[in-house]
Formats: sequence, structure tokens, C-alpha cells
Amino acid sequence: MIKNSKTFIKRLAILLSCIMVFACTWTLTRAKDAVYIAPATQESLDYEGRVATTGDACELTPIPITTPQMIDVAFYADTTTIETTTGSMLRIDIEVGGLVDANMFEVALEYDAEKLTCVEAVLPLEGSVVIDKYHQDGKIKLIFGTTSLQDLREEKSILSLQFQSKGQLEEGERLILALNQCDVITIDEADRTTYHKGVSDPKLIEIEALGGKASLDINQDGQVTLEDLSIAIKYYGVKKGDDLWVKAKKCDVTGDGSIDLADLIAIRVKI
Repeated sequence: MIKNSKTFIKRLAILLSCIMVFACTWTLTRAKDAVYIAPATQESLDYEGRVATTGDACELTPIPITTPQMIDVAFYADTTTIETTTGSMLRIDIEVGGLVDANMFEVALEYDAEKLTCVEAVLPLEGSVVIDKYHQDGKIKLIFGTTSLQDLREEKSILSLQFQSKGQLEEGERLILALNQCDVITIDEADRTTYHKGVSDPKLIEIEALGGKASLDINQDGQVTLEDLSIAIKYYGVKKGDDLWVKAKKCDVTGDGSIDLADLIAIRVKI
């Protein structure tokens, strides 16, 4: 009985040893073929956001962000004053310098549409082509390009605007024009573009209205007739400083500060 028990225990020990050896061998084989799965961090994500299937983290290519480069832009008028008379003219120019190989421009500005009207816009750069434009309620926005690359190392006018006063202006009245945007694109031989921003804060022009002779065409109908003479004689005798001067000054065609016989004669001569 004892002999049989010893034999049984011995055989059981041998069986357990075999099982342990087999288990260790199987574990080592599986470990050899295993693939490391990287943690789901930013470094281990591929371009579609999936977890990488190898131990090497995927290298992400940064997306370039276009940062505008500031440039100097000149915004000026041909005069600091404008006559109070109806139809007085004013020219505004926008100049850009310090650039080469420029071919695309975007400009936006504002003016007092109750006092002024824009009668002409000129693009002085060679090969200029208007791509888009907006002009309403005293706001102008213009996108234009040039068919040839522009050498703007020295300042050149890219846009010239002609304004005209709509009606009689008050002496001492101030008109404000604002340049809100002036962006320029340059391009090299490899078609690499650079965005240049010319205005961070609005550039302002202030024009003062000064006294001058009124137009002989008082009612602004395009011709001088008895109707203009009728309006002038209505305010005969009114002088600067009188309560009616605001309305009467449009008839002061001689510019002497009063509505008198000289004004009536000047109008009559042109009829």
C-alpha cells in the first residue's frame, strides 16, 4: 500500500513538472511574437487619429500658418482744405513701398457720404485688373490685381480717388476719410506667396472746409438760368452772420460775405 502511494506521488510530480515546462515554453513563444501598442497620446496618433500599431510614434507634420507682415502705407490728400462751395474737388492717394513682386491688392476705406461723393477711381499700376468692388453708403472696398509683378521698393500710388462735395459746406466744417484696410500679396518664382498687412488701425485724413465763391449754378441743375437768379434775389441783402446765412451763402457767387447786386449781375452775365 505504502509502496503504491509513493509510486503515485512520484508520477504526479513528474506530470506537474511537464505541465509547468509546457506552460513556460508557450508563454515565451507568445511574448516573442507580441506587438507593443503605444498609449493613445498625441505623439502616438497617426494622421487619422488612430492608435499607432508599432512602438515608434508617428511624426506629425505641423500645418504652416500664414502670419501677415506689416508694411508702411501712405494715405494722404492733395490738400488739407476744401472750398465750402458745391462741387469742390478733393483727391486722395494710397501709396505702398518697400516691396517687390507684388500682384494682388485689397483696399477698404470710408468717407462722409452726406458731404462727399466719389466721382472717379484710378488704378495707376501697369496691368491693373479690378476683380471685385463695393461702393455704397460711403464705403468703398476694392480687390484688384496686376498682370505683371510690381516693383514697389520705392513708394508708388496703387489707388487714386477723386471726391466732390455734394452741397454747400459750413465754413470750418471738418470732413473725415478713413483707410481701414490695405493688404498686399507678393509672389516669388516658386509661386510662394507672402501676405502683407498695411493697416492695423484706421488711417485718417481730416479736411477743413474754408470759405470760397459759390457756384453760379445755384440749384445744381447743370445750367445757369433765371431760376438761379430767382433764388439769389430771394436772399438779397443777407450777410454773413445773419440767421439766414446758412441758406443764403450758396448765392454768394462773388465770395464777399453778402448777397448783393454784384452777385445778381454775376449770375445774369452767365445766363
